[in-house]
Amino acid sequence: MTRPDFDTIKSYEEFLKYYWYREELIRICKAHGLKADGSKIELNKVIEAYFSGEKILLEKKAPVKRKKPVVKELTPDTGFIECGFTFGPRFRDFFIKQTGEANFMFNVDMVATAKAVKANGDEAFTLGDLLDIYYGKQTDG
Repeated sequence: MTRPDFDTIKSYEEFLKYYWYREELIRICKAHGLKADGSKIELNKVIEAYFSGEKILLEKKAPVKRKKPVVKELTPDTGFIECGFTFGPRFRDFFIKQTGEANFMFNVDMVATAKAVKANGDEAFTLGDLLDIYYGKQTDG
């Protein structure tokens, strides 16, 4: 089945008949002036709203001044907020060493917890707590 160009699709139901990669959803949202960040599920909701006549626009937030992390060595006791956690290579390498898994990937629970901890500013949460989430020993941040 050949997928039509997005702009020729007339309804969300028709849109759902086709598989879309996240990168494609981002391009579609940007091309139509819509919010273009988030998960595939979030982007699909933006597109669903678009087809129902609502435009979900990117929220403009005040720039956040970020402190450079002062933590040089990462340990399980390192504070999540304190070290400026990201899903980047520095932290992936830390979790590879901790788990011994060369192909380590952050799982859905870890991502959700990381977002919640950042949103709540939980200074007590540590990288070890996130490791416990990975192993299923802890269920929330």
